[in-house]
Parts: sequence; C-alpha cells; structure tokens
Amino acid sequence: KSWAPRERRVCRRAVGGGPEGQPVGQNCFVSGYAKERAHERIRAASRAGLDVASFLEEASSALASAVPNENHLNGPYWYALDPESRLITSDYGGEGCELDTATVMRWEYLEDDVNKYLDVLSHPRGVQTLHEVTAGSPERSRIYREYMEVEGIAQEMLVALRGKKGDAWGTVRLNRLPGQPEFDADELAYMAAVAPDLAEGIRRGLLVGEATDPDHPDALGLIILDADG
Repeated sequence: KSWAPRERRVCRRAVGGGPEGQPVGQNCFVSGYAKERAHERIRAASRAGLDVASFLEEASSALASAVPNENHLNGPYWYALDPESRLITSDYGGEGCELDTATVMRWEYLEDDVNKYLDVLSHPRGVQTLHEVTAGSPERSRIYREYMEVEGIAQEMLVALRGKKGDAWGTVRLNRLPGQPEFDADELAYMAAVAPDLAEGIRRGLLVGEATDPDHPDALGLIILDADG
C-alpha cells in the first residue's frame, strides 16, 4: 500500500473484530496474556524495519486481538503527524468511507466539534473517547450526528501516539457498533501503554520510507503562511 494520502479517504473509523477475528460481543473478554502478546507483536513490528503502511497493517491486526474494535470498514483509522508542527502528513485505513480527504481535513482543522486529533494530543493521558468528551451524549458532536450515527458507528476511542519524550508521531481511532460495550478504563490504559511503541513504529517507518523511496526535487510540499502572508 502506498503511504501517500489518497483521493478518497476516511473518517469512518475502524474494524478488526475481537480476539481471533471473532465479532465484538456484549461480554467480550480479552485475557491479560492476549493483551501482552499483542503488545509484544507491536513492539517487535516497530523494530522490524517496516515502512509505515506495513507497520500499521501489523499493528491493526495486533490491536484487534487486544482491544476489540469493529465496524464495516477495514482497520483502525490512523494519522501520521509531523512532530514539530503537529500537522497531519498522511492517513491510513478505513477504506470505504464516503468522506474524502478534503472533507475530513476540513472537519479536523476548521469545524467546531469535539474529539479531534489536536484535542487528544493535549490530553494528559493521551487517550479519550467520544462518550467521555460529550459527557455520555455523543449526539452533541456534529460528526457523530451527521455521519457516524448514520453509518452505524456508536463508539470511538482516540489515542495520541507520542514518543517517550512526548513527540507526537500520530493518532489512531478505534470504533464499535451500536449495542457493543463502551471502551472501558482497562482498554484506555492499555492503549496509553502501547502508544509509545506505535509512535516508534511510525517514526522508524518514515525513516525506512525516506531511505527506500526518498522525496524528489519535484515532490509535493507544504507551505504554512500566517495572517500576514
């Protein structure tokens, strides 16, 4: 898979199922061993010399066995970030969403709403859910009312992927369907624990990508202007 943003992109957030690919149920239980095994897979993948797309594919598979997440799309929805500016540089996952990249970016940067990627980057824990930030009333969120609810997405967890020094390399969103349990405190704590290894996998993946497929002089770039131009 290419790590460059695509013409059609998603905000419809995640899948994966429960342990061993089973659907997420009301009483889905994941053992401590399964969670530790998933963390080991993520840690090993972060050091395996994978490019970003390959690393996130492996990480998505590992997370599905530790923090059940499911809807009708293909994997959690990831952002890669520039750690200096904290701007989104790429997105990955969630194939099939009807919202294109421009719409998603407009929502992230311009719309007045909650549970955006910049919100979780400033969260002390680095993990939050839509139900938390809306005090149990997700319909307060415009993106929930106009998109998620329509598409049958009921739960969302947003995680900051920060390195051990606090540098932000990405975010990830996990989702669940109506009738499935809310993400609980143990799952939020687990995601906070694995986040540094997810961040490291993205950081190293970007280095691998630059070494194997470096930007050329005519590659696309980004210019940031202030109010004075």
